[in-house]
Amino acid sequence: MVCRMSLEETLQEFAQAERHIDEFERRVAAQQALVAEFERAGYPKQLTRSLLREFQESLRIAHEHRERLLREFRRLDPGHPK
Repeated sequence: MVCRMSLEETLQEFAQAERHIDEFERRVAAQQALVAEFERAGYPKQLTRSLLREFQESLRIAHEHRERLLREFRRLDPGHPK
C-alpha cells in the first residue's frame, strides 16, 4: 500500500529531514575529530571507527529520505522550482 502525503505534510517532513541531516553532519565531524585524536594518542581505533561508520550510514539514509521527500514534493507541486 502506497501512502501519499499532502503538500503540508511533505514540507513538514522535509524540514525535519533537513534538521536530521544537520545533526548527523555535526556528529560525523565530531566523530572524525575523535577518531583522529584517538589515533594520535595510540588508542585502539576499532570502536571509534565503528561509531563513525554508523553516523555516516545514518547521514546517508537521511540524505536518501530527503531525496524521496523532494520527489514527493515535486509530484504534489510540479510548478515549484525546488
